Amino acid sequence: MVFATSVAMPGSEHREERPKRKSVNTMKLVFVLFLIVLSGCSTSSTPAPIELGREDWISFELTASEHILVTGAVNGKTTRLIVDTGAEASLLDLTFAKRMGVPMEKGARIIGVTGAAKGFVAKNIEISVGNMALQLPRVIVVDLSQFGRISGRAPTVVLGAEVFMRSVVDIDYPHRRLAFRQADSHSFPAAGKKFDLKLLKSGRHAVSAAIEGRAPAWYLIDTGSAGTSIYPTLIERQAILVGRAPISKWISLGIGGMIFETTASISRFSIGNYQVNDLPVSAPTDDGGFLAKSPFEGTIGNEVLGRFRVILDFSHDQMYLESTPQRLSAPFARNIIGLAALPEAKTLKVLFVAPGSPAFHAGWRKDMHITAVNGVKGTGVELNAIFRKLSRTGLGSSVSLLDGNGHERLVERARFY
Repeated sequence: MVFATSVAMPGSEHREERPKRKSVNTMKLVFVLFLIVLSGCSTSSTPAPIELGREDWISFELTASEHILVTGAVNGKTTRLIVDTGAEASLLDLTFAKRMGVPMEKGARIIGVTGAAKGFVAKNIEISVGNMALQLPRVIVVDLSQFGRISGRAPTVVLGAEVFMRSVVDIDYPHRRLAFRQADSHSFPAAGKKFDLKLLKSGRHAVSAAIEGRAPAWYLIDTGSAGTSIYPTLIERQAILVGRAPISKWISLGIGGMIFETTASISRFSIGNYQVNDLPVSAPTDDGGFLAKSPFEGTIGNEVLGRFRVILDFSHDQMYLESTPQRLSAPFARNIIGLAALPEAKTLKVLFVAPGSPAFHAGWRKDMHITAVNGVKGTGVELNAIFRKLSRTGLGSSVSLLDGNGHERLVERARFY
């Protein structure tokens, strides 16, 4: 579930053509937050000042779209933040910035696989979470409201590389807590395993991982993503989709648009000696050749990372993983309906129906509306919460969906990829 985004800052001499394509993730409708900043366009010419007080665990929530959501503050105002290792620069929500009266400059441009969006630049923003306080001389301001439509929990900030390159971030997924630690004084626990990472541009890092015993490849560590994505170069070189069945299609949304992808399941995915089984993956198309230029060949998001305690020491190009056989062997939740929809006032509007899915066989098509789920009506947000839960549980049983013409369409939940 990845989309690549670039940020063109005002006054930059670097230019990059927008990829000519629509727009990636795994089998659930998500908002993708993986960001790339254009060369020479960093939000700050010097590292952002960071202060770390006394260490303490900070509770976090995994949203319905599998994003790490924490409570913090921006310029002293309490708000919600997404923690994203895939973001080269932190982002601030446009509506929040306006409400706070933050001065902004025009000219920032967000460019990515999912499309492009206009942004702004704000200066001297202070972000704090728990014991961490970050001073950002410049930050990109962009509309993050679409995220709220997907997850129901809209963030104000996407917290990116400025934090990960200046501190050790300990993410204890099983206990839903994280901590910011001093990079020069921490030590890894003895129970897990340490991995050397590949340093990518602007503080992002990749880890070596392998599919079904094939040669290892480099996967971006992306806490701003849900699932595991495999890029076209690796798919072609290792013939990953050849003869694999069943497979289907899906979509993901990001800043600037929507992207189509192939979805499949792989029997084994290994990071060192750690292995997970029957993993859903996405395979984005690359019409504009954008992904072929990537220094990594896939991404690992929170569906896999969530099986571990993950300690990220990016300043030393290292990562620590700790898990248990029970966590690694737990089945992955997956979409078993095959219908992507967004909430409107009192309905869900269908964006996409996966070919060969239960929803497709039940007659659902793009632009139809869902007005009730299992007989329950309500606002679009309420219907979305119910539908989201039912789309990933109850294998083999039926869900009743009422269409805009008042016709009931029964969908029998089943695997289709």
